[in-house]
Parts: sequence; structure tokens; C-alpha cells
Amino acid sequence: MQSTLTNATFWPIFDELRGALPAPYTHAVPTIGALALLHAGAQYREVFASLGVTFDEDLGHTLQDLQFTPRAFSDALKRVANVNKTLSDLPQLSETSRLPEHLLPRLNLGVGKVIARAALLAPDLAGLLSVGVAYTELLEQLARDGKYGGGESSTPASLAELLIDLLEVQPGMRVLDPTLGNAHIFVALARRLRGEGHDANSVEYVGQEINLSATLTAKVHLLLNGVSRFTVHHGNVLTEPKTALGAFDRVLADPPFGMIAQHVATRVEQDPRFVLSGNRMPRSAEWLFMQHGLTALKPGGRAAFVTAHGPLFRAGTEEQIRSAFSSSGWLSAVIALPSALYANTGLPVAVTIFERPAPDGRKQQDVVMIDASLRGTKEGRLQTLGAATRKELATLVKERRDQEELSRVVTPAEIHANAEAWQPNQYISKPAEDERSLNSIRADLEAAQMRLQQAETRLHKAFATLDNH
Repeated sequence: MQSTLTNATFWPIFDELRGALPAPYTHAVPTIGALALLHAGAQYREVFASLGVTFDEDLGHTLQDLQFTPRAFSDALKRVANVNKTLSDLPQLSETSRLPEHLLPRLNLGVGKVIARAALLAPDLAGLLSVGVAYTELLEQLARDGKYGGGESSTPASLAELLIDLLEVQPGMRVLDPTLGNAHIFVALARRLRGEGHDANSVEYVGQEINLSATLTAKVHLLLNGVSRFTVHHGNVLTEPKTALGAFDRVLADPPFGMIAQHVATRVEQDPRFVLSGNRMPRSAEWLFMQHGLTALKPGGRAAFVTAHGPLFRAGTEEQIRSAFSSSGWLSAVIALPSALYANTGLPVAVTIFERPAPDGRKQQDVVMIDASLRGTKEGRLQTLGAATRKELATLVKERRDQEELSRVVTPAEIHANAEAWQPNQYISKPAEDERSLNSIRADLEAAQMRLQQAETRLHKAFATLDNH
């Protein structure tokens, strides 16, 4: 995804200062983002004006001060916040920064050089977008680097692309991400819309995020990628929801895995969003996030959620919730994905796809179960979903058809008879090890023979070397 237009990159700046930064290192990332936004605002004033975002003419002079102080940083952010309603909380970026004061001028100078060069090479929207790509790459690099943190709020790029494939977002729609993180999915959606010839701001983006630093980073991330038609709320979406019910055409979310629901149970037990939980809260908060997102859907709307496998098979309240959605026509498909897609967990995950029926529409629908757990592509210690794989999965969901060893259309009655289990591998038959084809066995044998020949060659060379000595 590297920007070839300007070759803008923030990673060398971060890498150079990393040794002097207090742990966790990622506290510098929001500061880099804020500085990037300020410098981009100064260099791309007209571009931002066309997006409805205002930066004053004197901003550039402030940023050029070689003794750029925390107070100057804070004042610059306040000036931007005062004339842009959606950025009213931006000054908190300077208040939450743990960057040592003596490093701020160096960081400001480094970020300024990157953006000045980008603006010189491409002073238009394309140039700004190259800066946005550079910031995305910094966030993704930190997500891949487990020891530097940051992975908890970063959806892997290939998984974000799959969610977008599945939801088929169109111009004019309202889209919600109730667990926004750093807005990786929204940024990917904006790029997809542009790639299809649409205005990225033809969609309304709405998100909520509990972490203040991530909330502010999300706003910066969106703006640097040319997205201005957004509303980003800060707060706990389970106990302090900021969005209306039944107001969105599409909902997508990658909520935290393994979060226990009991710690919020007493605060939400009477909430109509969670009526399907009955008298007991589910063990996993993933079902609370999903129920929140589903109640935000308009009739005819579609949602996709990333989840661990536990919520797909656990008994008790979670089985009751699954039964309600599969028997009422909401559940459309479940896709089991490979393990090791995330840097901070090797757990395999799944995507559940829902469609809210119209009031006078269907009462039930069959469910497409897809087991893509072996369809990952290895990249270092992680796996990713290739473009061909993503296209194949989205096509299977859209066409709702069986494919040998990969997908099967299942009736609600069959799901009910199987304790409401939503794990695709329970419905898809795969050949046992002793049923492998002759071609597969022959290929493995040839590969083994090749490895043996290579080992023998290395051994002969080693003996020859010993003989020479």
C-alpha cells in the first residue's frame, strides 16, 4: 500500500526517536498524527477547504518555529478545534501525550519535512492521500510489531477488505462502526469507494470508541485520508451509546475478543438493545457489541462482525441469542477464517453476516456456512487473506450456494438440531486423511524425495570439505 506518488513515510521518524521514547512507545503515534494534520493543514489548505475543513493562514509560521514547544502545539490544536466542530476535542491530543518535551521540536521538524516534500511533489488531493497512506502504514507497522503495542485497535488490512466486500456499501448510505479503534475499516472503505469512482464522502461514517487516544487518532486518520463526513463519538458504546436505533444501512465491527460481559451487566440489564439476553447476561461481551450493532440497523440493512469462535457455540444465554437470530431470518452467513490474522493473538476468528428483515418480509432464511480456515496466505509469522480468496468468499455469500469442502447452505432447522452451533466446520464435510487423492500423495512424495536429494548433496559437500582439510 506504500504511496508511490510521494514516497511519504513516517516510520523512519518514529524509528529514530524510539529509543528515547517512554514505554509504551505508541503514545508518540497520536502526537505524530496531530503534527501531520497540522502540517497537512498548512500545506493543503485549499484541499481541506474543499472538504469543509478550515485551517488558518498563520498555522505554517507557528509550525516552522525551531523551538516548537508543548504550549505552541496545544495552541495550534486549539485554533483548529475552534473553527471545526468535528475537531472540538482535538486539543486533548497534546494533553494526553507522554512525549518528552525536548523531543517535540525534533518530531515536529521530521513530520514537517515529510509533508512539505509531499506537497511539493503533489499539492493536490492525491498528495494529501499519500500522507494518509503513510500514517496508515505507521499504524499497521506498530500493529504487526507486538512488542510496541497498538495491535488492540487495528483490524488487519485484508480482514477490513473482506468486511467491505461482504457489505457492498453504496453512496448515500450511513455506516456505523461501534468499536472504531483507529478507524482502519473506515479508511479502507473510503479507499474502496474512490477506487470504484465514487466520492469517499458520499457515505456518512459514524463511529464510537472507548479509548480517548484512539478516538482522536481515528479523526486524524480519517482527515489525512480525505474523509471529512464523519462523526466520531468517545465513550463506552455498551453503557453510553451515542447513536440512534434503526438508523444505519450498514454496520461493521471488530470488537475486542474475550471481554467478559459481567462487569457491565448491572448497567445494561434493562436496556432494550439486549432484550434477547433474557434474565442473564451472556458470558462474552461480543454478543453485547453485536446486539448493539444489530439494533442500529435499518430494515433491509446489513451487518458484519468479527468474533472469536466461543460465541458461536457456547451454551446458555449465548445459545438462546443465536437461536433468536437464526430462527427469525436475521443470520445470513458465517465464515470461519484462518488463525494468526492478528499480531496480538493467534486465535482463529469468524465473520458473522446479518440482514435485518423488513417488517413484512421473510420470517426465516437459510444460512451460508463457509469454512475458510485453511485459506490463509502466510506472510512471516502472520497470515493474510489474498484478494482471490476474499472475492471467492464474498461471491459465495452473495450467490448463497454450496461448494465442495468450502461452503454449504444450511436450514435453521438443522442449526436448531445442532444446539444452535454456528461453527461452519460442523456442517461441511472434508475428506479424511486416508481419502486423499493419488495426485496429492504423489506430490507429497516427490517433494519429500527432493528434500532428501538436497540433504544428501549438502552432506557430500560437507564431507568433501573435511577431506580437503
